[in-house]
Amino acid sequence: MNKEKAREFFSNYVEGTLDSGLQQAFEQAMARDASIRDDYRDFEKNYEDLGSLKFEAIEIPFDLNDKILANIDRHIFENKRNQQPAWTTWLRNFSIAGISAVAVLGAFLSLRNVNSKQTIDAGTGISNGPAKDELSIEPISNRSAKIDFAPNSTKVLTIHQGFNGPELRRNTVLDGKELATTLENSNPETAVFDLEVNGSKPTLIALPGSQADVTKSGQGDMEAFARALASYYKVPVEIRVGALNVNLSWDFEAPDPVKAAASTLGDLQSYNVSRNDKNLILITD
Repeated sequence: MNKEKAREFFSNYVEGTLDSGLQQAFEQAMARDASIRDDYRDFEKNYEDLGSLKFEAIEIPFDLNDKILANIDRHIFENKRNQQPAWTTWLRNFSIAGISAVAVLGAFLSLRNVNSKQTIDAGTGISNGPAKDELSIEPISNRSAKIDFAPNSTKVLTIHQGFNGPELRRNTVLDGKELATTLENSNPETAVFDLEVNGSKPTLIALPGSQADVTKSGQGDMEAFARALASYYKVPVEIRVGALNVNLSWDFEAPDPVKAAASTLGDLQSYNVSRNDKNLILITD
């Protein structure tokens, strides 16, 4: 994908509407070409600035009515000798009616803006029901996962290859909007992705590769542990903890990944280890 073609997909990418094939080609183009990345970040900033304009109110000067009536009165006085009271009376009444129409139009536009926002919220699945995580991960398979990002204010989701590694993609999501994207590991070895949201705990997702790894023991930080657990048991692993730079040692003797993780983390501090119905191993603190 060349630079001109990539620019055609800026809007779709920031809104999260590209299909997986185009999204992958677009991200590869950004990874290869620094000028595409720079152009996209400029576009993303302008997109965010434009999104904030919907919150700006247009004020009508408080003395607009008086100024219009004063101009009409002066016009009537200057043309009084022409004895055209019917015309001037009509003009005055028409202007007053115009002011009323402006007020009615303003009220209509205000209501329309409110209704428009409600329609957008409904279309993106936002409701007043129970609060949910602004960032959720749902495995599609052991090697791919769907990422849903629905922030309660305008925020940026940045995805890195590994913790603080090379940036793969960046999306600004406006208040009231949602982003749905996917991560897929097509490599032989396990891949770890860092999902960074400003003001939130670090989130890692480890997706197994196509080749099995029979290495049962090792040591390292939380990222290395996630990679090892996903590689050995062939399951996706999500980690959301405040500190990733802890020293861990593991020896996968248990047949179950939940028990293996609990055995490794049990002696350090209060970690929660669970598995959901999508076979995702979740480790939180």
